[in-house]
Amino acid sequence: MGRVYGCDGAGRVVVMTPRKPKDAKYELIRIVGQCAYIPIYLALYPVAFYVIGAWLDGKLGTAWIKVVFVFLGIASAFRQTYFLIKKLSEEQDRDGGA
Repeated sequence: MGRVYGCDGAGRVVVMTPRKPKDAKYELIRIVGQCAYIPIYLALYPVAFYVIGAWLDGKLGTAWIKVVFVFLGIASAFRQTYFLIKKLSEEQDRDGGA
């Protein structure tokens, strides 16, 4: 790879070294970072939906809406997890796997 010349913000010419397009270490860090969302989805979505359901129960004077919303939160968390795993899997297939 040859040298690449560029210009910084002050108008000076600088030598830029091009990076490898796919460094395995950074790719692994990116994947781990995206997978860190999974426990957040699985914990936060049901709690958030429970809070919304409990608020609706208080406003409407019912006692069953929060249960329905907890199940909707669980379903939503698994849906988000599924789509994240599917996206990561498609990226691995497209990039040739690890």
